[in-house]
Amino acid sequence: MDAAEAEIGKVQREIDQVTAEARTAAVQGRDEDARRLYKKEEQLRKKEEQLREKELIALRAAGPTQQLTNNSRQLIETNLWHLPPPQQPSTHIEVHEWLFQQAGLRLPVLPWFYQLVLIDNPQLAQQFLTPTDGSAAACTFTNLLHLRPVANWFTTEAPTSVMASQYLMSVWRCVDILPSPLQWHPYWNATEKTSSHSSKTQKAGKRPDTMIVVDKCTMLLGKDNCQDIQQAFADLNSKRWCILPANADEGLEPIGPVLNPCRLDDSCQLLLSLVQAYRLLQVMTQSLASIPHRMRLYEKISRGTGRDIQMLEATIFKIIDSFSEYAKEQRTSFASITEAYKAANEAAAASQEPFLIASSIGPSLSTRSGRYTVHTAPCGWGPRISSEKDHHGVALACCQAAQVLHSKGLVHRDLRWGNILQISSSKYMVIDLESAAAASPLVKLPPGFANILRTCTQSALDDGCYTTRSDMYSIGVLLEEACGRPSQAGAAFIRQLKQKALSAAQALHHLQTVWTVL
Repeated sequence: MDAAEAEIGKVQREIDQVTAEARTAAVQGRDEDARRLYKKEEQLRKKEEQLREKELIALRAAGPTQQLTNNSRQLIETNLWHLPPPQQPSTHIEVHEWLFQQAGLRLPVLPWFYQLVLIDNPQLAQQFLTPTDGSAAACTFTNLLHLRPVANWFTTEAPTSVMASQYLMSVWRCVDILPSPLQWHPYWNATEKTSSHSSKTQKAGKRPDTMIVVDKCTMLLGKDNCQDIQQAFADLNSKRWCILPANADEGLEPIGPVLNPCRLDDSCQLLLSLVQAYRLLQVMTQSLASIPHRMRLYEKISRGTGRDIQMLEATIFKIIDSFSEYAKEQRTSFASITEAYKAANEAAAASQEPFLIASSIGPSLSTRSGRYTVHTAPCGWGPRISSEKDHHGVALACCQAAQVLHSKGLVHRDLRWGNILQISSSKYMVIDLESAAAASPLVKLPPGFANILRTCTQSALDDGCYTTRSDMYSIGVLLEEACGRPSQAGAAFIRQLKQKALSAAQALHHLQTVWTVL
C-alpha cells in the first residue's frame, strides 16, 4: 500500500470524527468544545492539503506514467452483473430475495482503499470488495464508501433525501454504461404544498422528497422525520400511488434489513442492493404494456399557451395560467366550462360506468391571478382499438357524452382520438371539457379557427357556426379514421353521422338497436 495514500486516509478519518464531535457539541450547546474541535478540524484539513501537495510533487518527479484505460464496463460485468437476470417478482419476499442475493457480488474499489479495509476488517473486505485499477466505477464506489455520511448529518429531512438520491444516482450512472440502460430521471420535490407556499400543487405529506422516474415506472424516495422504521413505512404508505410488487392495496412491506449508511458493511449492502434494484427494474419495465399517451406519476406536461396537466395519485390536475386570454382565443367562457363539468358530475353520479370525465375538485378561477384549475377523474389510458366491438364502445361513449352536454345546451367541440381514454377492457371515456361552449346563441367562428380547434373544419361547421350537429359530425370523423372496414351497419352509422343526420339521442338509439355488437 502506498504510504502517502495511507497517511491521507488516516487524516481523513480523523477529520470525519472531529467534525462529528464538533457538530454534537454545537447541538448540545457546548460552545467552547465546539470551537476547539472546529479549530482542530481546520488544522487537520491543512495537514491533508499539505500531504496531497507532497504526493503531487512526488508524482511529478517520478515522470510521465502510462495512459490509463477506463475498464468500468468490464469491472461491472465481471463483479456485479454475472448473476442471471431476475424473474418478474410477485411478492415482497421475492423482491427481498433478489435485492439481497449478494453472494459472489463484489464492489470494485481502488487498491489503497481495499488495503485500508483489509487491515481494519479482513472479513468485510473479502466479502464485499475487490481491488481493481483506477477506472471510473472503482473511483465512484471508493468515494461513496470512503466518504460515507456520519450520523449527525441525518437531523433533518433534506440531508437524508440528498444522501439517498446521491447514492442511487451515483450507482445507476455507473451501470448505465451496460447494454439496454434504463431511461431514468430524478426529480426533487418542488410541488409540496405548505402553509407558506399555498400556490404549490401537492399537500404536505402526499409526496416523497425525491422521485425517480424509470421508463414507465415511478420510484419514490422519502423520509419525514419519523421516530422509527414503522413510522417511516406508514409515512411512505400514505404517499404511494402504487407500490411494487403487485398487491398494492395491502400496503408496504419491509424489504431487507434496516441499513445504516454510516456503517461500512451496511453501505456495501446498500450499494449492492441498488445495483440489484437496477436489474430488477429492467425486468419490470419490460413487463409493462406499451400504452399510447402514458403519463408518469407527477409528470407535468405543457399543452402550450400556458396550459399544463399533471398526473397526481388518482386525478389529473389541469392548469390554465391566463384563462381570460384562453377563453377569448377558444371562444368559450368559465361559466360554460363549469356547466359542462356540472353536467358530467351529475352523469357520473347516475351511471355505473363513467363515459364523460368528471371533476373531483373545481373548476375554479382565481380572481387575483386569473388562473384556472381543475382536478379531473377517473384516469385511463390511450385506447387500443383492434375490433369493431372496440369501435362500437368508443361510439357509445362519445354519443352518451354528447347527449349529456347537448341536453344542457352545451357542445364539446373537441371530439377526437386524443380526447378518448380507455378505462377498462371494453369501456371508454370522453375527456377535456376546457373547449366546451354554449350551443346557443350561435357564434360565427373566424376563418382559420380550425388551427385552434382541429375539429372546427368547414365541413363540421353549420354556416360558420359550431353546433350540436358539428359534435356528431366529429364523432363520425374519429370513427372513420380508425374503423378500417366496418360492418355494413357500422359503415351506415358513420355515414349518417358525417351527414349530420343523427342527433345524440338518435345515435344512441341506433347503437342499441341497429349497429349492435356482441
